[in-house]
Amino acid sequence: MRWPRPFGRVVIGEPYWRRPPPEDYGRADAPYTSLEATITAIESHGLRLVGVIDSSRDDWDRYETLHWRAVEEWLAANGSDPDADDVRSRHEHAKRAYLHHGRELLGWAIFIGWKPLATH
Repeated sequence: MRWPRPFGRVVIGEPYWRRPPPEDYGRADAPYTSLEATITAIESHGLRLVGVIDSSRDDWDRYETLHWRAVEEWLAANGSDPDADDVRSRHEHAKRAYLHHGRELLGWAIFIGWKPLATH
């Protein structure tokens, strides 16, 4: 890896699976991996992991419900839009999937990688 320069840092925000999702979870095919595999991928690029800040359930709830509010506001303002029924259906499905599985299965963390002068 040519970047960052020696002693530089890379900060990455990435979702990960806390546990493998069941087939009926709407995001089961998302390209996430486990926390351990994410850390391994970072280290495979010659970075030393020097920090992890993991999201809490409250952080995820805040993130997800801001999406819900945005969709609800859009639907209220655009109820006659030809795509409104599809948007509403997708919104309700995503909301139920999050409440049923997502709160327990998905994690999100900020990873801080540091590039030492020489990697071994």
